[in-house]
Amino acid sequence: MEQRANFVTLAVADVGRSHDFYVDGLGWEPVLHEPGEVLFLPLAHGLVLSLWDRAGFVAEVGEPAEGIAPITLAHNVTDADQVDAVLADAAAAGAQVTAGQRREWGGYSGYFADPDGYRWEVAHNPTPLGDSLVEASRRWLGTRRAEVDGTAAATADEGPAVQDHYPADAAHCYGCGARNPFGHHLKTRWADGSRTETITRFTPGPEQTAMPGYVYGGLVASILDCSGTGSAALAGTHAAGLDLEGDGSLRYVTGTLEVRYQRPTPMGVELVVRGRVEEVKGRKVTVALTMTAGEDEVASGRVVALQLPDEMRSS
Repeated sequence: MEQRANFVTLAVADVGRSHDFYVDGLGWEPVLHEPGEVLFLPLAHGLVLSLWDRAGFVAEVGEPAEGIAPITLAHNVTDADQVDAVLADAAAAGAQVTAGQRREWGGYSGYFADPDGYRWEVAHNPTPLGDSLVEASRRWLGTRRAEVDGTAAATADEGPAVQDHYPADAAHCYGCGARNPFGHHLKTRWADGSRTETITRFTPGPEQTAMPGYVYGGLVASILDCSGTGSAALAGTHAAGLDLEGDGSLRYVTGTLEVRYQRPTPMGVELVVRGRVEEVKGRKVTVALTMTAGEDEVASGRVVALQLPDEMRSS
C-alpha cells in the first residue's frame, strides 16, 4: 500500500448545513455537491475533504465503535483488483477487513481498520476526479521519495537538476520549487553534456485537462516559464564560475515570457522542453524553448530571465 491518502471523510448530520458553512460561509469551492448526500471540498493536490450524510455513512461503513469518531480515510487506486490486493495486505498485517464490493455510486471499495479502530476505505472511483487524485498523489509521493533518497531521475546524458540546488529561501515556486509540496516539481538539466542546451520533462495528469484528451494552455505556459528560468539559472551559474553541486545555483525570475501554441497538446504523453541559451549578459539571460509531445512540436517560446533581486529573497 502506497503511503498516501486521497479522502478524509466526515459523517455529518446535515450536508446542507455543511454546504452553507464551508461554501457560503468560508468561501470554499466544491468539486462535487449532491444535495442531502455528499459534499467534496479539495484541500490539496490529491486530497479531498468529503462531508457525507451520516445515515449514508453508517449504511456503508457501519456505526463507529465507542470512542471512535465518525471519520474514514480513503486510499484510491486505479482498478478493483488493486482494491482487493491492498485489503489483502491489510489483513496480512492484522487488520479487520470488510471485503470490497460494487457501490451504488459506480465504484468498488472495501474497508480495513487500524489497531485503534480508525477505518480506511480502499476505493476505485472510475471517474476523472478519482483518476486525478491517484495521479496527483502518486506524483507527489514519487517526488518526495526522490528528494529523501537523493535518487531524482536523470538519464546518463543529463546532469543534475538545477532546481535541486536553488537556495532554500527561493525554492517555493509552484512550477519548480522543491520546497512546495503541492507543485509540479519541474527539473531542468544540461542536455547531452552541453553548456548551452537544457532539457525539462513533465507528464501532465488528468486534472490538468482543457477538454478531454488535451492539456490546458496555462500549464504549457507554466512549463515553458519554469524551463526558461531553470535554463537561465544553469547558464548564469556556469557563467559566474560557480559549481552547481558545490556552490549551489543562482536564482532567476521571469522578465518576459513569449509563448506560441502550435498545436493542441495531448494528455498522457511526456512533454519534453529543450532550451537553448541565446545570451548571458550581466544579470540577464535569454533562452529559446521548444516543447514536444512524442514526435510533435506543440509549443515554443522565449524567456528573458533576470537574476533574483535581493528584495525578493525571503528572510
